[in-house]
This record gives sequence, structure tokens and C-alpha cells, in this order.
Amino acid sequence: MLLKIFKLVVLLLLVGAVTVWFLFFKSNTQFAGNQKAFYIHSGTPTATEVLASLEKDSILSNTGSFKLAADRIGYWKNIKPGRYVIKRNMSVLDVLRKLKNGQQDPVNFTIVKIRVPEDLAKMAGRKFEPDSLAFVEYLEKDITRAYKIIPDTYSLLWTNSPEKTITRLNEEYEEWWAKNDRKVKAKSLGYSAFEIMTIASIVEEETNRQEDKGKIASVYMNRLKINMPLQADPTVRFSKRDFKAHRVYFKDLKTQSDYNTYLNRGLPPTPICTPSQATIDAVLDAPKTDYIYFVAHPDLTGGSVFNKDYSQHQKDAKIYQDSLTAWLKRKAEKEPVKDSGNTQ
Repeated sequence: MLLKIFKLVVLLLLVGAVTVWFLFFKSNTQFAGNQKAFYIHSGTPTATEVLASLEKDSILSNTGSFKLAADRIGYWKNIKPGRYVIKRNMSVLDVLRKLKNGQQDPVNFTIVKIRVPEDLAKMAGRKFEPDSLAFVEYLEKDITRAYKIIPDTYSLLWTNSPEKTITRLNEEYEEWWAKNDRKVKAKSLGYSAFEIMTIASIVEEETNRQEDKGKIASVYMNRLKINMPLQADPTVRFSKRDFKAHRVYFKDLKTQSDYNTYLNRGLPPTPICTPSQATIDAVLDAPKTDYIYFVAHPDLTGGSVFNKDYSQHQKDAKIYQDSLTAWLKRKAEKEPVKDSGNTQ
């Protein structure tokens, strides 16, 4: 009799162990792929909302066992919002432990080029919990924050407020400038880091040719030294918020804006984009030249021709314009196109 009872107890224990393993330790994910992000929004998330999301997002195949375990450990008393990456084959306890401990997985936020604060707000609104309007409202308090950013990839928490996100980007900006004597170089040139960023932003919009960036920067710094207007076409496009235009016309030069460097001497109030690290360094290491003018190369490959003499510059500009006109004519025979090219 005792032996039968013993066997029954052992059987029940085995069944219980298998049940516990099946409910709490066995793989419980049901999504395709190796991992999936699960989001718990800020505010006052409830048990019902979390369970509904786990089911709706196909995170767990058995939310009942999750609820049972969550009830036992008191998870519902302190639900932590966040972005959690759930890996395939995680068990109920694995998922619950991650959520309970608030082990958020950061968002990789890649910034390449930002022209206006609204661009940054839109990008951030797609990546983080606060919407783009929240970022716009924060940036409107000081738009320079949108330009004190170095293009790169940053790991940031999804739940961060606009203030936390932008502050972190601005701190990274300061750290970048503190490296490699960049601030020392800027000071030796007679500019602040933000002023170098402004010059670099114009250079960034002028050319993709890395080998020309330093010389173009030298042109603008030479103009600043003699109090000559920068007369930079990219600042006119920025004034018009027309970044797709390939050519700036004489009528555009009259655009009323603090950013129009045909109408205003000196640097514009802020950068006109977030220049690349390579462009900023090219400006900091710009060669000393006596160039005052430059024009696109007539071979139309993206290079530039530099001059200190205005009459020679006019000749080079005429050669370029003739080359461009011929190219446009050939192109027009195949399909309508917009012309391109700038003369500085």
C-alpha cells in the first residue's frame, strides 16, 4: 500500500514538474524571426494592456502562464515602460524577468544630415516614444540644439523624453569637439566650435569632393577676413527652404532672410545642416590660400576651380556655364531635366 502511494506521489511530482517546465521554462515565443521588439508605453500601463499587447504582437503563445507567474511575483505593481527585445525561444520566465527588471534595449538612432530642426523632430518621432510634435516644441526653445549634433549612430532609450534625447546628443557633440584638439584648432583659426560647424555646413552643401572641402573652406574664411559677403548659394536655398533646387537664380538672391549671405555679411545665425565629421575636420585643417572665388569644374564631375583674381574667375565661370549649357542641351534631347551647378 505504501509503495503504491509512493509511486503515485512520484508520478504526481513528475507531472507537476513537467507542467511547470512546460508553462514557465519551455520556449514560449511564437513570432517569426530571431527576435522582436515589444513596447510598453509610459503612463499607467495595466495588466490587461500588457497581456493584450503580448498576445496582439504574437510575443508569447501562452499568455495565461505569463499572467500566473506575474501574479505570483507581484509584477503588476511596478510595470516598467520601455522597448524590450524578445529573442526567439525565450521562456515565460525569461520574458517576465526582463520586463520586471526594466532591462530595456536601446534604439540605434542614426543621424546623417539634418537641415532644419523639423527634420530632426520627424526622425526622432519615428524612433522614440515621444512624437515629433514633442521634439519640435522642445527644439523651438533653442534651435541651436538641433545643430550641436555630430552625424553618427547613437544608442538611446526609446522612452527618453525629448530633453533627454537632445541633451545626450549635445553632450556627445561636446565630447567629440574635445578630442584631437579640435577646439584648440578652431580657436587658432579665430572661430568657436559652433562657427566652424556653420562654415562646415556650407561646405557640406557645396560639394561631395572631400579633396575640395578644405579649399572651399579657405575661400569662405578669406572672405570673412576681408568682410566680404560669403555669397554662398546653399544659404539662399536654406533661406527658401528649397533643398532640391539645383541652381540659384538672380531673383533668389533677394530672398529676405538672416541666412541669405548675399544680403548679409558674416556667418548665418546657425549652421544650415549638420556637416559630416570629415567635413568639419577638413575645415579645421583647411590650407592657407589666397583664393577668394571658386566655380564648378567644366568637366562636370563635381570638382571646383579656384581663383584669387576676379577677372580670371569670370572667364572660368563662362567656360563652366558653356559646358553646362551644352550638357543640358544633350540631356534635353533625351528627357527633360533641371539644370545644376553653382558659381561662387
